[in-house]
Amino acid sequence: MRYVPFVDATAIHNLSEAIKTLQNDSIMVMMSGTNNEVFKELQKYGVVSLIGEKNIHKTFAKAVEHAKNMSR
Repeated sequence: MRYVPFVDATAIHNLSEAIKTLQNDSIMVMMSGTNNEVFKELQKYGVVSLIGEKNIHKTFAKAVEHAKNMSR
């Protein structure tokens, strides 16, 4: 998400629906590179709690490392 400068209500709604669909198919969702403003909006509207804060990382490399550790 490092190239996402902002999110609006439509983006948050669509992202939430996509996350729910993936989770219903037992697919873990992780996010990386979210800037502070976007993170605050995602937190405000429940996307962070939907994903789980432990699955949101500052960098893609950290997200990959976390995913590898989970599969062990």
